[in-house]
Amino acid sequence: VGTGDMSGVLHEWASTGRHAGPAFACAHPRPRASPFRRLAPRRGAAVVAMGTGLFARSPASDASWNPAQDLALATNYDLYMRPGDVEYNTTIEREVYDHVVGKAANKLVTQREYGLDEDRGAPLVGFIADLADASGDPSASGADVLLALVPHLVADGFQIAVHVSPGDERLEASVRALAATHPGRAAGAVGVVPENDATQNHRIDDDDAARRRVLAGADLCAVLGRGPDVADARAVACRYGAVPVSEKTGWGWLSRNAPWIRMAFKKKKSFEYEYDAADAAVGARAAFAEAARVWFGDEDEWAKIVAGVMDDERR
Repeated sequence: VGTGDMSGVLHEWASTGRHAGPAFACAHPRPRASPFRRLAPRRGAAVVAMGTGLFARSPASDASWNPAQDLALATNYDLYMRPGDVEYNTTIEREVYDHVVGKAANKLVTQREYGLDEDRGAPLVGFIADLADASGDPSASGADVLLALVPHLVADGFQIAVHVSPGDERLEASVRALAATHPGRAAGAVGVVPENDATQNHRIDDDDAARRRVLAGADLCAVLGRGPDVADARAVACRYGAVPVSEKTGWGWLSRNAPWIRMAFKKKKSFEYEYDAADAAVGARAAFAEAARVWFGDEDEWAKIVAGVMDDERR
C-alpha cells in the first residue's frame, strides 16, 4: 500500500476501527511536546545496538527509530497528540496522526502485506529476529518458542506476522510455512540473502524497513530472545506501541537474600507482559492469554497500556 493510498485506509479505520475511549482522553487531555525531539542526545544509538537479535544493523541514530518520523511507515503517528489531531511535519513532508489512528492504519498495511485477514478485532502479534545471531545459536532469537506458540495463539484469536533474517534453514522453512498452515491468521517472511557485497546495504535497508513496518502494525511484540540485550529490544517495541511480551528480568541473588534492596529500587508500574523463564512456551502463552483478556474485554484499558509503553517518561 503506497503512501498515496493511505487516505482511504485512514478513512476505513476512522469510521470502523478501534478507538480510545473516555479513559484515554482523561489520561491525555492536551498535547505535550514530543520527547522524540530529544531522544538522540539523551539515549544515543545504544537502544538499538547489535546483539538484540532484532536488527541487522544499528540505525544511524536513535531518533531514526521514531514512528513520528520513520519514512518506512505508510502512516506516521505520535503519542503526544490529542485523538483526532493531525499535524504536518515539514521535516519529512508528511502528515502525522495520533497514535490510535496511526497504529490502526499501519496494522491494516501489515495485514495486507502478510496476506492476513483484515480483521480489526484480532490482536496482531509481531515477531522480528535475526536467525544468524552473533552467538551462533539460532534458538537465541526465540524463533523456536514463537513457532511452538503459533497454533495456540491462532486458537486464542491472535494474528501473527513474522519477519526474520536468514541464518537457520529449519527455522526459515517453518516461518515460510506459516501462511499455508494458518491461512489468514499467521504468515512469515524471510529476508533475502545478498548475492554480493554491492547488494548488502540494500538488503539491510529493506530488512530494517520491513521490521519497522511490523513494529508499527503490531499490537503486541513477542520478544522471546535469550540474548543479553533483550531490554533494548523491548524499548524499541515500546516506542512503536507494540506491547512487549518477554521473559521477566530477575534480580538473582538480591531477590532471594536482600528483598528490601529490590523494593527500594522498585520501578514504576510496568505496562508490559512478562513470563518466568522456567518454561518459556508455557509462560509466554499465559502472558499472551492475559493480554487477550484485556484486548477483548476492556478497550479503554488497552488504550492506556499502549500509551503507557509509548510514554518515554514511564520507561
